[in-house]
Order: sequence, then structure tokens, then C-alpha cells
Amino acid sequence: MTSRELVLRALSNEPVDRIPRDLWIDPQVAIDRSDDVAEIEVRFPADLVRPESPYALGACSAGKRASNGQITDSWGCVWQVSREGQEEQIVERPLSDLRNLGKYSPPLECLKGAKLTKVDRFCEQSHRFVLAPVEVSPLHWLQQLRGPELVRKDLESGVKGIRTLLDMVHAFCQAEVGLWAGSQVDGMVLGDDWGSADGLLVPQEVWRELFRPLYREYCKTLHDHDKMVFFRSSGNVTELLGDMV
Repeated sequence: MTSRELVLRALSNEPVDRIPRDLWIDPQVAIDRSDDVAEIEVRFPADLVRPESPYALGACSAGKRASNGQITDSWGCVWQVSREGQEEQIVERPLSDLRNLGKYSPPLECLKGAKLTKVDRFCEQSHRFVLAPVEVSPLHWLQQLRGPELVRKDLESGVKGIRTLLDMVHAFCQAEVGLWAGSQVDGMVLGDDWGSADGLLVPQEVWRELFRPLYREYCKTLHDHDKMVFFRSSGNVTELLGDMV
């Protein structure tokens, strides 16, 4: 049984010889404990794999990831890079002031410039279950562009601008889902951090009104193309599980 068959059987609630494996290793751990990580990868190879991202750079992109420098990503966020493997920090957000919304647009050029030929070839040659090398995360992009605390307040108070921004982000995410639905990957990850250790970060009714319909659209597109959907969230999201199902 190949790794792909193992994952598909497990997802279909069919008997398997063992549980499928996947290990998410922190970049700093991969650097500091490279020998241990290499041994784990040899002894317990993952059944799921992700190809390299085929996306083109965005019009806003600037700088290269290097020690003690700043880079601007495709969405226009400016990051401070201190050293290799260490988590980068955002130092400037393009929409910390929603008055800039009228001049902003998501980086659709990254998707239009994506070349999936290499990805499809990777899928054809792999015996493992292939996940698209990106996560579709509407809340994540809102937070990156505006800041987590401001987004939380905006969502709870119903600020008009945040809904306009969410519509823009959703259009990008739906285009991204459509791109991967037409590829040969086996599945895609949807991922947003909806909880803390104590519970949800936004009221359940806000999640149901604004975000559940978006996730439903993404899932429908992927399922219509026979792709599996994996959802990742941090925190205690027990209240959302029924809605997710």
C-alpha cells in the first residue's frame, strides 16, 4: 500500500495497517537539530508531502530573506528578519488605517503567474499524498493586513470597511482554490486560528455569518474536483466543530 493509498483509506474510514504520518517541524528546530530531524525523516518518512510553491512574486515584493534585514511580501506587509530560522516580525501593515482600503488590492498577479506544470509532474511521480503548498486563510490575511486586535474589534463591531476587505480577500482565496482544484494535488489546507486556550477569539455568530459561507465555497470547489480538504486551527474551537462538519 502506497502512502497515498494509506491516507485515502484512512480518510474514507477504511482499515489501514498504521496511522498515516505527517510531522510539522519548526524551522528553528530543523536548523538547531538538523541531525535528529534527518534521522526522523529516514526512520519515519511522512505520508503527506508538499511541492514547492509555483507562485510568482507580487508587485509589492521587495528584498530577500537574509539576516538583519527587511522584506516586503506580495501583500505589502513589511517584515523584519533577524536571523535564519527565526520567526519574522511584521513591522508595517498596509491597512492598519482602513482609509487606505480604496487604494489596495490583493496580489492576484501571483496566481496568474503560477506555473503548475512542475507541480503536476511532481504529483505524477510521487507515491505520497500531495497537499497544495499553501493554506487558504481569510482571517489570517485580514490580520496580516490590519493587525489581529484591530480585526477582532472590527468584526465584533461590524465596521463596514472590514467586510469590504473580507470580500477582497475572499475573492483572492477563491481564485487560489480554483487554481489548485484544477491541478493534480490530492488535497488542500484551510487554516485559520479561531481559538485561544480559553475559547473562541470572536463570537460564534460572527464566525457563522461571515466565515462559514466562505469555507463552504472553498470546500465545494475542491470537492467538485475530487480534492480532500484539511482544516487547521489553533486553540479551543470546540464550539465550531459542528459548523465545520
